[in-house]
Amino acid sequence: MLWACAACFPAAAQQAPAPTVEQRTKLNLLGQTDAQSGESRRNENVQFNLVDNNLLRELNTRLGTTATIVTEFRPDRGYYGVEYGNSPTGTLHVAPGGRAGIHGRLFEAHLNSLFSSRSFFQVGDVRPARENNYGADLSAPLWKSAVVSLSGSQQKVRGMVNGNVLVPLAGERTPLASDPALASYVSRILASFPAELPNRTDINARMLNTNAPQRINSDTASARLDQTLTKRDRLVLRQQLVHQRVIAFQFIKGMNPDTTTRSHQSRLTWVRQHSPATTFNLSLGFDRVASQLVPEANNLGPRITTSGLSVVGPNQDIPIDRAENMFRQAAQARLVRGRHEWTFGYDLLRRHLNGVQNDSVLGSFAIQNDQGRDAITNLRMGLPTKIFVSVGDPHRRFRNWDQSYYAGDKWQATANLTVTLGFRYQPVAVPTEAAGLTSFPYQCDCNNFGPIAGLARRLSGRLGVLRASYALAYDNIVQATYGSCATTRRGI
Repeated sequence: MLWACAACFPAAAQQAPAPTVEQRTKLNLLGQTDAQSGESRRNENVQFNLVDNNLLRELNTRLGTTATIVTEFRPDRGYYGVEYGNSPTGTLHVAPGGRAGIHGRLFEAHLNSLFSSRSFFQVGDVRPARENNYGADLSAPLWKSAVVSLSGSQQKVRGMVNGNVLVPLAGERTPLASDPALASYVSRILASFPAELPNRTDINARMLNTNAPQRINSDTASARLDQTLTKRDRLVLRQQLVHQRVIAFQFIKGMNPDTTTRSHQSRLTWVRQHSPATTFNLSLGFDRVASQLVPEANNLGPRITTSGLSVVGPNQDIPIDRAENMFRQAAQARLVRGRHEWTFGYDLLRRHLNGVQNDSVLGSFAIQNDQGRDAITNLRMGLPTKIFVSVGDPHRRFRNWDQSYYAGDKWQATANLTVTLGFRYQPVAVPTEAAGLTSFPYQCDCNNFGPIAGLARRLSGRLGVLRASYALAYDNIVQATYGSCATTRRGI
């Protein structure tokens, strides 16, 4: 349930809006900086994987939620989680645009460690870091009644990440195993830790504060065509491609996976201006997001957890190779009748989630205090307490529907009073697995009716506007949630 009630004054109206989840992700996860707010480079010592459905929760835990007030709930948008700073869901329709004439822009921005402040807790001298952003935009007539817009950009981030890890002491870096092959493997495990000895013994006898490099490359390209068909009809076609490659930081060899993300987005919108008071929109869309997370080249393979030391190896769900295809359609009608502005429409999305996600497919060793020896001695002897490995077919092809139907009225009751009424119907369907390999222990949640109500009253003089609004919002089940049912783990 969402609600908002506030008295909005002119001074408050000039405040900048809260950043969306996408903006916070860029600023706090991908190494970008908010220079306009005087922000310098952040010290990101926590690895995030963008395919994880815990991203927003982790960001909120680390950065705190942003309490926001929604001034008006629109029936064509979803508002689940907006009170915590999440942005409302957008519509599929692309608004017509395109300007007469030829317009272009070139841009380049550079930031480096020479002109920015020292990162906090950095070991030793200031480490080199730089960020380059550059690109170009062009808009020009293509043929009669058609305008094409092209844009492309690249971002390259190079920097050092700082963090704490628990490493073996100087006398704990040689194997004790009698078997030569086992001793060789134990030596490789011990060599995964940094060569430096602990330097934060005031906190923990084995704690080392160290630095590691990280590289991020992001490429973006988009194209858009605005075509006027008749006096009443316009067609908009938009295409966008995003490719990102993250070479993750490694305090310990293989601790974080390298990530490749490819995003493709297509939109086709037909706008019919039936009359000045009646507009219809019909849109088709296709989105594809492919994510691949693989262990870095120096990874040993399994995840090795030793009591008293930092973990060697990536998380148990690595590697991940996943592609999500989303086929979308939407229709909307806007009718202005007297003091009423009616909105009707629907949005359908068919999801195809294909890929591999495992739990301990590379294996996992747990080394603990056992047999009268401490865990580090057992590590040096090559004697794990537990071994985990996943079995079965990890490939899954999930299919699901996301859908919403809405209607609303924006009524200008008086010159100073606006009333908004509407509802959204958002049933949550049960996903299926194409080969029947996964069953789901729930049924359709088909009673998700969300009423919407709001008012805006302009007060006398310079007192501003008094707003109040209410909405009951629903969300769909995130695909990564039921995707975790794909494997079975067996302990030995």
